[in-house]
Amino acid sequence: MGLNYNERVELHCHTNCSRMNGVSDSGDIFRYANKEGMKAIAFTDYDNILVYPEVQTFAGEKYGNIKPIYGIELLVAEDIISPVEGMSKVECNGMPSYYVLVLVRNEQGLKNLYQIINESIDINRPCISWSRLLELKEGLLIGSGCSVGEVFHSIMKGLPDVIVTEIASRYDFIEVQPVTNNLWLIDSDKASNIKDINDIKEINLKIIDLGKRLNIPIVATSDAHYVTKDNHLSRAVLMNAKGWLDEAKGDLDIRTTKEMLEEFSYLPIEKAQEIVIDNTNMIANMIESIEPIPNQYYCVKIAKADETLRNICEKELNSKYMMNGIVPEYVKNRLNNELHNIEVNGFAEIYLHYADIIKKNNLKPSQYSLKGLGASSIVAYLLGISKVDPLSKRCPLYVEFFAGLDGNKEPRFDLIVDENAYEQVRGTLNNLDGVGVYVWATKNIRPTETRINAWIEEFEDNNDCVLVNGERQQVIDDLRNVVVANGRRLPGTFFIVP
Repeated sequence: MGLNYNERVELHCHTNCSRMNGVSDSGDIFRYANKEGMKAIAFTDYDNILVYPEVQTFAGEKYGNIKPIYGIELLVAEDIISPVEGMSKVECNGMPSYYVLVLVRNEQGLKNLYQIINESIDINRPCISWSRLLELKEGLLIGSGCSVGEVFHSIMKGLPDVIVTEIASRYDFIEVQPVTNNLWLIDSDKASNIKDINDIKEINLKIIDLGKRLNIPIVATSDAHYVTKDNHLSRAVLMNAKGWLDEAKGDLDIRTTKEMLEEFSYLPIEKAQEIVIDNTNMIANMIESIEPIPNQYYCVKIAKADETLRNICEKELNSKYMMNGIVPEYVKNRLNNELHNIEVNGFAEIYLHYADIIKKNNLKPSQYSLKGLGASSIVAYLLGISKVDPLSKRCPLYVEFFAGLDGNKEPRFDLIVDENAYEQVRGTLNNLDGVGVYVWATKNIRPTETRINAWIEEFEDNNDCVLVNGERQQVIDDLRNVVVANGRRLPGTFFIVP
């Protein structure tokens, strides 16, 4: 039977949003996958999902023939001390932790992934216990990760087979990477028993045998941190800047099907095809096409929202605008005009939710402010969301200013909460009517060219080399969009998933 070299699916790929670890942006990854004929590719950055909106845009506008698989490489801690310790560079709530690969299978899985990230927002990076991960596992597929994952590490440490089997049995699929990925382990103080590539190959063979015994699919993944080997130098500079000198060794590019089959040429051809082509496609086919950010308008539904909103506004209208026992007609007309547009277009819930956030948190006027075109609404003013009276002589604002000429423009609000009230607000979000889960937004920080040049100079000093002009410019181009940090709490915004 002939092999189709364009059938492989990459299930483990990092972008430049991957905690200063990946180099390539999602557009470069899509272009490469398209060139190689891949029908799907997974985006699995360390600890975050910052790349999701960009991935969705590329998939929708340019690469509809490629299914994006949304995922994350996430830290997991044991509920009790694990026999496999020291795999990651951080602890999770004081417990040893390790990375697992999480792939989103459907919309329920997406909500559960959002919940996982939100529950771990208070620590240095997202991390969850195994027991909680299993509680939120619906709609998710859990893979074993790379060489700092639990399965690889337990075999490398020579743990008893009964323990290794127990560890491996809780995964939906188990990964193996090319031997060249893990050259950094050779003679590393983190892997004293890895002396050459044959030792790495032996671990892969044991993993493959383990999958056969447990009837768990083994998948060959690139654990790619850049698109092609041309980007290797850029990541080496990045790793040097982090002080991770050993991990700059090895190849972490996206392998083509032909390249991956060659990487596993020490296996029988049928087994190589199984883990490289058949099983990766099987996992991809289990995953539904989803949109992390809906392209159309959805609103959390509240019973009798229109009636509730109108009653609140009419009550407040009298207290704020009545003069000599009469509310002026132009004020009534403005309110009725806005309420009509809101009711016709189904926007009442938006206003009520913002009012609910302020009311349930007992926020004082000094603790929040409202920006955005919606702040000029008389309805927002009467609800106590906005502090701006749109009918005051100082700032008369017409309804068309924020609602559009036809009154059907979706209201846009930016509710800015005082930093001291962040945790208080966060604690009430899941208790709002109709809210399934909320997701905190972040502000990404990328390096300046001055900073990148400093990284290059440090790399040259440490490696006794000089980058030529072409190499230097390639590194600058590759690293200028790397996310070096994200302001998880700033500006402290969120979006709601019904």
